Amino acid sequence: MIKKCYLVMLVAAILTLSTTVALGQVQERSWQILLDGIFRDGTKPLYLYARERGGRWIAVVGSSRDPDREGRKTYNRSWYYGDLSGVPIEDGRMKGRFTLHVTPDLWVPRDHKGYKIVFEIDARLTESDKLNGQYKIVSIGSKDESTKGFGRSGCLRGTAKPYFQPELPDQVTFRCNMQASLVGGDPQYGDRCMILWLGMENGKLTSTIHGLLSKKYEAYGKKSFAYEGNTVTANRDQFSGHITVPTKTLDMESCRYIFDINGRILEEVLVGTYKLTVKIDGKQ
Repeated sequence: MIKKCYLVMLVAAILTLSTTVALGQVQERSWQILLDGIFRDGTKPLYLYARERGGRWIAVVGSSRDPDREGRKTYNRSWYYGDLSGVPIEDGRMKGRFTLHVTPDLWVPRDHKGYKIVFEIDARLTESDKLNGQYKIVSIGSKDESTKGFGRSGCLRGTAKPYFQPELPDQVTFRCNMQASLVGGDPQYGDRCMILWLGMENGKLTSTIHGLLSKKYEAYGKKSFAYEGNTVTANRDQFSGHITVPTKTLDMESCRYIFDINGRILEEVLVGTYKLTVKIDGKQ
């Protein structure tokens, strides 16, 4: 059983980061980009929080944050992974198509599956630190009821400020919310998020724990498993890992969840995608 291109929301935890800037390093900027009129029948925006260096996008995190209600969301509670590699800032312009990987949470979408939205944008730098332009949605890779009221076009605007992403500390633990990963059981069952805690010291994987996420967004059922044979590579920009978790499906069949993870880091948040292979004991 193989799942491909489902979204993973990964949160880097226990990070105490240095703020020393390397001399001669290309200046980096953080952006807040707002796409008006997408969620809630086209009345609420999509936010993109991004790192950019030399016109290239390093990491992009999306959110349905509600600008009118502190701490609330208008679609679901997950972070989203934006792939803006095809729309660098060149000659004062940002033009082309990019993909937003929308991560499910425990409630939305109703089918509990991640999906992609493809955007086409045309924006210009109106000042050195401001973007203004237009977007339209080219395709939405889901027929879930929750996507029916999305707005399809609107204004795009962004602002930037100087930023530096520090190197990872010598000791770091990544908490990885593997949304929609659990297989088996009733298709309508929504609690399908496995959590991975991956501890590293001096660039090497030293601890591995898995658990579950409740509807109160609390972790429970934590269990250690052998870190030997698993691999993680991480720096201040990127994360990749190959992790095998011995556990059970929602049908209580003994199995191994094999995750291949790729992500990007923005501040203390890591977003990306995973490929999942589930091998059930005694079955091909």
